Amino acid sequence: MLKAILAATASTVLFAPALTDGLRHSPEADTTHTITVEEATAWSLETMELAMDGAVVQQSVPDVSGRSERRAVVEDELRSVAEGHVTAFARTFSELASASAFTADVGARSLEFATACKSELQDLTVAFTREDEDEPWAARFDEDESGDEAWLEGLDGAFDLAVFLPDGEVEVDESWEVEAAPAAAFLRAFGDLPFLPAEATQGSLMSVPTAIVIATALANVGACSGDFDGECKVTLTELGDEEATMAFELEVESELDSSERFALFVAEIVSDGSSVGKTLEFELSVEGEGELVWDLANGRAKSLSFTGELTILTHIAWDESMLEQTYDMEGDFELAGETEFTVTFER
Repeated sequence: MLKAILAATASTVLFAPALTDGLRHSPEADTTHTITVEEATAWSLETMELAMDGAVVQQSVPDVSGRSERRAVVEDELRSVAEGHVTAFARTFSELASASAFTADVGARSLEFATACKSELQDLTVAFTREDEDEPWAARFDEDESGDEAWLEGLDGAFDLAVFLPDGEVEVDESWEVEAAPAAAFLRAFGDLPFLPAEATQGSLMSVPTAIVIATALANVGACSGDFDGECKVTLTELGDEEATMAFELEVESELDSSERFALFVAEIVSDGSSVGKTLEFELSVEGEGELVWDLANGRAKSLSFTGELTILTHIAWDESMLEQTYDMEGDFELAGETEFTVTFER
């Protein structure tokens, strides 16, 4: 019988106290933690419908496939700890990168599209504070730092993998249910990170109607606001003297709205202003399996890995100007593929 070792030593990766009144790992002020999150997704276009001024102009499905990648590295400096809870820390966004590339065979034409994205938060430090563990984190740029306050609105100060842990005694091969929404938070680690194109193929949305939708949507899946709903089951698979290994099954859905970022994205891609992005909404579903390794001695996560099947239903709307006329364009697309996440922690 595991006498609540997991629960008793549990903290969040950085912030929370133990889940029981027994032994606990208290976060230490003046320590720095490095978190690295990597995402890779391979996908293909399953269905599509494109309309111009309300009339359907394309329903055939071109051969479209591609891959997107995202990497985020942050350094969290714990500045203040009170009664086992961190009340202030500074997060430096050391590395933020996102890229998509794919090909589309449309009739006799073969289109290629690639974009490398950057974030305005790169190399900046954001200070997070709160007085009570139930309060949301307040974010501001750190001393001697400056930037657009809008970049701070969607950031999430917490990164809590202790949600995977049991509430009480468990044995090897025993399973338990956890809340899906906080468990799935690693899919959008650190919140709504502002990405915009650093380099991209230039063109109008009419010349690459499918490409721009896919690139924009997938470049921001990990960065858009939205709540997850679903199920998560965790199983203790290994228990050693220094670490425990847990397997988990995750099935979640989320409705995301990236319209504001889509408009900015299109403005960067289409330099002559002939295409104006208006709406980008999509429904995301992910189902897969993962593994969490927990450091028993220090009561914190060591690593997380996840592989799952991904489906994205996308709705897009934009204005397209051609031959001195402006047309109201709309499209609906279904993408399907596989996604992989890895998260590592260092202190």
